[in-house]
Order: sequence, then structure tokens, then C-alpha cells
Amino acid sequence: MIKGIDKILCINCGLCEDICPTDVFRRKNRKIYIAYQDDCCNCMDCFFVCPTEAITLAAGVPRKFDVRLRWKQIKEGLYPASVGIRGKMEGKN
Repeated sequence: MIKGIDKILCINCGLCEDICPTDVFRRKNRKIYIAYQDDCCNCMDCFFVCPTEAITLAAGVPRKFDVRLRWKQIKEGLYPASVGIRGKMEGKN
């Protein structure tokens, strides 16, 4: 599970926000923050995509992402897995 973002190391590139399949991250005033920590599925994609290693993780077992819970958002192109980089999601227009 994601533990935190180092505010000194983070360059607010948004790669973690773009790659997260469970929509854990948000951006406010050009700053990335963890909005839904409990939704983290422990895939570690954010950790591996971060160019500055600003993301820290807590020990955890990966959870399978259940697409059925987000199907409506995915069909409408509003979910990260369906939009790709800088899609139609909140705050990305």
C-alpha cells in the first residue's frame, strides 16, 4: 500500500496519477497528493514510474483490481485505466 509522497523529491509530473489503476492520486494547485489511500491495490506502478523515487510504500499484498466496480466510469472514459496520459478525468482538462 502507498505510504506517502516525499514533498521534497516530488516534481509533480503526474505520472503516478496517470498510471494508477485505482485512482489513488489527485492534483490540487499543481501538487500531487494521495486522495484515496485505502483504494491502493499494491500494484506498485506508481513506485516504478516515479522519476525521482518520491513515493514510499508500506508492506502489503497486491489486491486484484475489480473492473466491475468501475465499469460505468471506464465506459465513459472517466477512469484512469481507460484514458491514458492526460485524459478526461477530473482536473485534467
